[in-house]
Amino acid sequence: MRKVFILRAAAFILLFPLCFILQMGCPVPHPTGTLSVSLVWPASSRDLVGSGSSRSIPQSVVTIRLTVDSATVLSSPIVEEFAVSTGSGTIRDLEPATDYVVTAEGLNASGNVLYQGTKSAVSVMSGHNTAVTIVMNPLGGSITVTWDAAIYASDFTSDPGWATSDASRFYWDSSQQAYYMDRINIVAGGNYAIKDVGVSMASRSFRLEWDIKMISVDYACDLRFGLFDTDMNASDNGSFAWVLFTREDRGYQILLASMGSDNVGHSDWTAGTQYSVGTWYHVIMSYDATTGQLTATITDRSTGNLVRSLSTTTGAFAADMDRVGLSDIWTGTPQVPGAQAAGYIDNVQLVLQ
Repeated sequence: MRKVFILRAAAFILLFPLCFILQMGCPVPHPTGTLSVSLVWPASSRDLVGSGSSRSIPQSVVTIRLTVDSATVLSSPIVEEFAVSTGSGTIRDLEPATDYVVTAEGLNASGNVLYQGTKSAVSVMSGHNTAVTIVMNPLGGSITVTWDAAIYASDFTSDPGWATSDASRFYWDSSQQAYYMDRINIVAGGNYAIKDVGVSMASRSFRLEWDIKMISVDYACDLRFGLFDTDMNASDNGSFAWVLFTREDRGYQILLASMGSDNVGHSDWTAGTQYSVGTWYHVIMSYDATTGQLTATITDRSTGNLVRSLSTTTGAFAADMDRVGLSDIWTGTPQVPGAQAAGYIDNVQLVLQ
């Protein structure tokens, strides 16, 4: 579902069918920065992936057209087209600037634009790497939504308007174009930043994807992101399914937990590869309503390398489990009151399967 490409201040590298990073030399004499960009393709079309295929780009897209513009360093936009079959493409001689507008288009064999996405205020800065995502949206009536149904998606290029317990700790960060979360262990209280998507997950198979970067985490605290019911995890009751980035006795661990409508908890609490603070990760949490299997895969967003794979079997979820976000509400006392964890969330997508 994700395409990765790299902007280096003097070289723009587009990688659309695979998740990898191509490093190139920079011909300019001054220091340069890098910009890692992901193309996110919707999972809402029978046009997307054939049975058994590993391609994440829509099958009808044969060409990627890339337009790069800047009012400060370009006299006219740079427009290049790349065949999907080549696997990559390069636009050279991009100077450092903070006002790039990058537009990606997916074209079919007839040259018609089927998908389009734009990212504004993109920065290429000396000595820094900036990761951004362009969501590719279908245009016109060429897409038939008969496979997966996208229920909610946000790339946080604008304020998503989530409900929160504390607007000073949970808010849209316009400078990062991501959602900032700063959770604290509260006695007889809690934290939340939630979006009510208005669709119950009861008796439904779903896939929830998001990017996360932890920037600080105290011992016995965490950021837990996923799906919740109206209780929002009050005293660990009610339905929920989430992936937890925590710091505990075994180090910086990623864990999976859920609870069905029967209030019986299920989890994969095994220790594994530790995550790194300051690194972006991509999380895919999937639930099969037929088998009850809940899985999560976590990859490094920059490299696509697998970090963790988690799995558990859970009961049916409650009819009011329709909230995406973070929630941790207590009626008792947490292990370490006052412990905090902070990070960013980006590129959230909930899909019925």
